Amino acid sequence: MTHARRLARYVLVATLLAGSSLAAAPVHAAAPHFAALLADGTYLADGRVTEWHDDKAQPKLNGQPLFDPARPVLFLRNTNVSGDAEPGAFVDMFGGDRFVGVVTGFTSGEQSFYRREHEEMMATPSIDVSLPETPRETEMRLVARWAKRIVWQRRFKARYAPSTLFYRDGREVSFRRVRFTPHGVLLLLDAGLVEVSIDDIAELHMPRIDPWDACFEQLASLGAADARLVRLETDEGLRITTSTARFRSRHWGDANDPDNWYRLVQPTWCRTPLAVPQRRVHTMRWSASDEVPLSMIEPNAVEQKSPIGGGWTARIDRSVRDAPLSTGGRESAWGIGMHAECRMTFPLHESVRSFRSAVGLDQSVGRGGCARAEVYVDAVGSKPLFRSDLLIGSRHRVDTGTLNLDGSPGKSPDQRRRLILVADAAEDDRPADADPFDIRDHVDWCEPTLVLDRAKLASAVAARASALLPAWKDWHVAVDGDALPLADRWDERQADGRRYVCEVSGQPPLALSRTMRVEGEHRYLMLCVEQTVAEGKANEISISVDGKPYAAFDVPKAAWNGDDPTPRLIPIGDLRGREVNFRIAQSAGSEKNRVAWRRIALVAQPTNTNWTVLAPRSVESADGAHLSVLPDGSVLASGRDVDRDRYTIELETKLRGITAIRVETLLDETLPRGGSGRAGDGRFQITEARLAARDFNAATHASNNANASDKSNSTQVPIAAASADYYETRFEPANAIDGKDDTGWTPGAGTGKPHAIVFSLAADPTSADGTIFTLTLDQRSGQRQTLGRFRISATTEALPGEAEQVGRHIAPLAESSSESPSRPRMLFDDDAKFVASLTVGEGKATRETGDRFTGGASLRLSRGAAENPAIDQWNAAIRSNPTAGEYRYLRFAWRKRGGGGAILQFADGGVWQSKATGVERHLRYVGGMAGDDGGIVVQSKLPDDWTVVTRDLYADFGPIALTGMRLICPDGEYVQLDSVQLARSLDDFARPRP
Repeated sequence: MTHARRLARYVLVATLLAGSSLAAAPVHAAAPHFAALLADGTYLADGRVTEWHDDKAQPKLNGQPLFDPARPVLFLRNTNVSGDAEPGAFVDMFGGDRFVGVVTGFTSGEQSFYRREHEEMMATPSIDVSLPETPRETEMRLVARWAKRIVWQRRFKARYAPSTLFYRDGREVSFRRVRFTPHGVLLLLDAGLVEVSIDDIAELHMPRIDPWDACFEQLASLGAADARLVRLETDEGLRITTSTARFRSRHWGDANDPDNWYRLVQPTWCRTPLAVPQRRVHTMRWSASDEVPLSMIEPNAVEQKSPIGGGWTARIDRSVRDAPLSTGGRESAWGIGMHAECRMTFPLHESVRSFRSAVGLDQSVGRGGCARAEVYVDAVGSKPLFRSDLLIGSRHRVDTGTLNLDGSPGKSPDQRRRLILVADAAEDDRPADADPFDIRDHVDWCEPTLVLDRAKLASAVAARASALLPAWKDWHVAVDGDALPLADRWDERQADGRRYVCEVSGQPPLALSRTMRVEGEHRYLMLCVEQTVAEGKANEISISVDGKPYAAFDVPKAAWNGDDPTPRLIPIGDLRGREVNFRIAQSAGSEKNRVAWRRIALVAQPTNTNWTVLAPRSVESADGAHLSVLPDGSVLASGRDVDRDRYTIELETKLRGITAIRVETLLDETLPRGGSGRAGDGRFQITEARLAARDFNAATHASNNANASDKSNSTQVPIAAASADYYETRFEPANAIDGKDDTGWTPGAGTGKPHAIVFSLAADPTSADGTIFTLTLDQRSGQRQTLGRFRISATTEALPGEAEQVGRHIAPLAESSSESPSRPRMLFDDDAKFVASLTVGEGKATRETGDRFTGGASLRLSRGAAENPAIDQWNAAIRSNPTAGEYRYLRFAWRKRGGGGAILQFADGGVWQSKATGVERHLRYVGGMAGDDGGIVVQSKLPDDWTVVTRDLYADFGPIALTGMRLICPDGEYVQLDSVQLARSLDDFARPRP
């Protein structure tokens, strides 16, 4: 508010109070001044908004309805409110939104066994986003899926740098992947894993995502492709985009005073609505879903070449001077500020039909500046779609008109069409009386808009809708009518709080399908699905297996208070050992029905025993491994590889009456073979487990006593029995509590599944004030057979009966009686003829008998390549569901001397490049170096020790005919290869060869 207006306001109030006849009348703040643009092109430089205090009111702009269908408002700029806030801590989202606050931690979305959620950021708002006289929000949950830039301590340079972490001490590091932990992140670097605490991070810039994916996903989350969007920007730096369906108006106090108006808004990235005072909103804009502001699309490239005015950089929704966009005597609510010479390139989706904008020099240049605006598609060298006359001074703005962008999209995302905006400094034809230099060549693109084809937009939104339901991950979704109808619902259940939720409409029938292998430990297909709204008959779920009806049930009603759903367990014991196609169909129901899908999984044990995860308060490795606690309460080992280790885990709980402790062994992609253990084949073995407990108060007293040990009051907890969902022969779970160092429990290396061991306690060890447990896991078997990832939980319930027993041994998969047992096929072990059949380039290939992994010899190759695309008698068919004579899985052992890497490549039908998956590619596995021409990196570091690699050939390369092999040693001294074998299932590798 200007000084003059503020003074006028004070004078008005004083005048009203002075008159006795007016003293009792209510006093209202002066109405804010708005600049506004209407859909018919009308621009108001000084509008007034009234009657916008609740949802039933009819807001007006200068007395006219604000949302008149004939000419609705497109944007409002409150000229009394500044938009210059630069928050110190915030989260920028893809699409342009911003949350103002501090991220304090992360969650994995796997906190509940019965619900799968998105990964989320826990954040404390720095601004008040609560309604008056209600508790202030102190922690909010933000969906991490759309996070672009997380800032704890703002840097001077604010430009987005994908996949980069900036430390508070000034260092920066680029990463390949990032995983959230409760209080930090795990970064996957070329050199391995690095854990970084939130306290050490200034900014975290997330990997780039396709801006159109972000756009369409958020439209799908808002309920439909025809949603109308509204965006708010405040003077505190908050930026929120949502649909008009998720926008509510409220007032607190006098409804005629705009200072008492509030906007209740919930964007797609927040679990709860935010209350925004209207007095803090400087800009609001509205757009149809098929009219996308260009400023919402992340540019592919920005090229700045200004020789003198190079200090000015392109800005989104602001001028280069970081002020509101304004040219030709009017402001704009969105757009792009450039300084000539500048080019910005934006990717175009195939649904884009046309582009329109207005352009002129920014008002800050006055009568100065000289530039030209141009619009191109694909390349600047082509004929421009638009080329303005010289722009001199800020008095005039030019409309581009509607520019047709229809055309065939590229064959891949990298080849898709591009829109290029150019601010040209006009050096060749700059008039003599114009500015001689480019210092004031500030170009504003005002309201740049991409217009989309509605049918293609609906298809794109529908294609991404299923990705928004975490329970449907990896399932193929088919809906009657093709479009998945997601619908918003205002949820007031106590457990979830009051908020909008996005659920599946129960009206059209839909079906989920997926082919999965039912392993020996699987006993149930678990469906966690519930009916949140039912008008009349509830929807029905039917399950088919390989096209045949298998089970059916009505969708149960959701708990009134939002508690976890009651799971439906479908026994699948008759399917064990088979790869089957599951089809889960949801029947048609009422248009008002709403169905919430929480989780679908094959499980090894029933779910009516409630386990509580015990998050470790400390973890320790006796032999130097690095143990990190992840968001789901699990522990991940990284760093130094050791043959043997002892893990000591301290856990604190308030639970009383604990009957059992469970250790789950979880899969992780950073571990060998993506397994649970750190051995080369993913194996681990727990030699001995011991449990001790101490009273929480006694432990606290001891820790405060310098002469006492914190653990001096611990007592051993007797373990009555141990059971597991799976174990390898002669490695029963009871071995883990027998007091011997030469026995232990292991599920082996061939299952590729998570497992669990349960320790039943002889007596209740808990204390009234809380208990601290110390769990010790000895792993003394050697050969790096130590745990890689695991999680600990406890139960206070009686252990399940026989029908739900966790510890029953599951026998190896039975083979069909019509054929002989399936066994691995050895392609190379020590055959001298195999070595002789290879053609060697540059280096030297020999049969090494002194150093081998199995058999009598290995293949040793010095620098160069050894290859043969058609090795005699290989020709092995790789299939998804292999029958006799066909295979799916590959296992080999290799090692590298002298550092560096190696490549193992296969031939499909006698050629090195295959089109089995529809795209021509090399069939390469890479170790110790960056991926080579699309090769799959199986190890970031290839050690000077034998390492076993197991791969799913079909998942990696599709249906191929494996006929030959190429081994490459690009550096170092030599590489060795041994024990190359194929198998139909992972279990086959454990069977002896004939």
